[in-house]
Amino acid sequence: MASELTVGKIGVGIAPAHAATIYGTGAGNATVQIEGEGGADPTLNFLVNNATHWAIGADDSDSDSLKICQHSAVGSTNNFLTISSTGLTTFANGIAFSSQTDTSATGAAATSTTLDHYEEGTFTLVEPTVGTAITGGVGKYTRIGDRVFITVQFTLGTVTNGSHFKVAGLPFPVPDDDDSKGLVLNYSNKTDVEYAVTTKNSSEVEFRTDTGGYSTCTNASGGTFNLQGHYKV
Repeated sequence: MASELTVGKIGVGIAPAHAATIYGTGAGNATVQIEGEGGADPTLNFLVNNATHWAIGADDSDSDSLKICQHSAVGSTNNFLTISSTGLTTFANGIAFSSQTDTSATGAAATSTTLDHYEEGTFTLVEPTVGTAITGGVGKYTRIGDRVFITVQFTLGTVTNGSHFKVAGLPFPVPDDDDSKGLVLNYSNKTDVEYAVTTKNSSEVEFRTDTGGYSTCTNASGGTFNLQGHYKV
């Protein structure tokens, strides 16, 4: 494959139409390979107006992950996208769905089109008022954006106390927001423990009677409860 040089341009296999032009026919004959050894990171670097660097390359120190970063070298800082050697892709600041068609319903308006959080895990509830033991109480949660979905079942130990019955240990604290409520007491074998509400500015859930009053620890003593639903963070 012949090379051709003109003033300020280079062509491989063809007369250059740009600063660098590579031409080939047949499998593998138009391939550019950048190889690094001994800790070198094979990288393409882009410099805009002698000010802003962008780089795309393989980070040898991070199991050869492919990275796009706003820096002159991959793996330094501002790594905005990383694809691991197993294919797992990590976005540093979320995924923007800016090209989608947002709602056009009357009275509705989109406030965000960026998915900025996804997480799955477990959490453990405790009884914070008098320290009564809880059996079970290890729940599962999934967070998508600003919504946390939970499911957990627990049994409260024997207690005689007139304090409000509540549990603590939600995976994320509830903000000072009336829109955060969304939990359902899916099962209760205690007639004076009818429903659950989140508590603002805390990681606690309070339990109420069917008339809206507070359930007490005595009301809930020995009871089994299944809590499900979601809340805003």
